[in-house]
Amino acid sequence: MNSRERVMRALRRDGMPDRVPLQFDLCRPLLEAFSAKYGIPVSWFGSYYEDLKFRTSGNELRIAMGSDCVVVGGGLPTGHELATEPGGIIVNEFGMRMKPGLNWMDVISGPLEGAASLVWVGSRPDVDPVSLTRVQQGGFVTASLAVAVRLARTLSARVRVDNVADRSYQEVHGYPAPGRRVVVGLETLLH
Repeated sequence: MNSRERVMRALRRDGMPDRVPLQFDLCRPLLEAFSAKYGIPVSWFGSYYEDLKFRTSGNELRIAMGSDCVVVGGGLPTGHELATEPGGIIVNEFGMRMKPGLNWMDVISGPLEGAASLVWVGSRPDVDPVSLTRVQQGGFVTASLAVAVRLARTLSARVRVDNVADRSYQEVHGYPAPGRRVVVGLETLLH
């Protein structure tokens, strides 16, 4: 059974694949080391988020090493040049200001000064991470609110509330999502 047959059989639940389809991520040092070891060049894809950059890069190497699946998407738009501001802040094509942190990209300011989101996810099949058996994962609804108020020309106050109703839910079976989270901050522009 080849990778495509294995993955499609598992996704369609049309019988059992010969083994569980594999997909694995490699960090930059491992991508570089395996690339040198096997003589397979890594194709690097640009992304705002470092972890996504490595997930979408080196697919030809991962496939040669036995991965049945690859991760695609999430790259920079064709022809987009990152605008930068003092302090290492980058501005994406939507006007979102972000700063690379140690492990993730910190969002300094979003493109909207006030926003609300409502997410509904229906009941769906999942896999129990311990027993590796298929389970039916329950659906959920969650809401988030955000607002920013400019206090002065160079000073803004921001408040964001995620999971407003403090719902208990799991996006992935066995991994509870955080409860209500309130983030409050002040932003100042130094020139």
